[in-house]
Amino acid sequence: MEANYEIPCVKIFYHNKIKDIKKINHIVFGLEEEGIPFELSPQDEVSDIKLSYNASLNSKVEVGIGVNSSLISLHYRKLDANKPLFTIKFDDEIENLRKLGTNAARLVKGIPFK
Repeated sequence: MEANYEIPCVKIFYHNKIKDIKKINHIVFGLEEEGIPFELSPQDEVSDIKLSYNASLNSKVEVGIGVNSSLISLHYRKLDANKPLFTIKFDDEIENLRKLGTNAARLVKGIPFK
């Protein structure tokens, strides 16, 4: 019998037309610094808000990040589907991308945001 166990992690759903995911790596660095696992998944959806909300619905820790070519949103499953917690520009400074990842991890941990 094969076990179907999924590690609790923050899901990062990004639009599948994004080929260069270097920007997403900076979000991941913020998660890693806080010791929270993540999973990247390309999606057909274009809306950053829908991507982030769907990611939160698919995450056992109820936290999701959605990325399209212009915006990045951080969502929590218990929030209104159309109101993410944070949204930043895809071309924002590297420090802000990392901070978004850090804040996603802190949401999971239940500690104050940066």
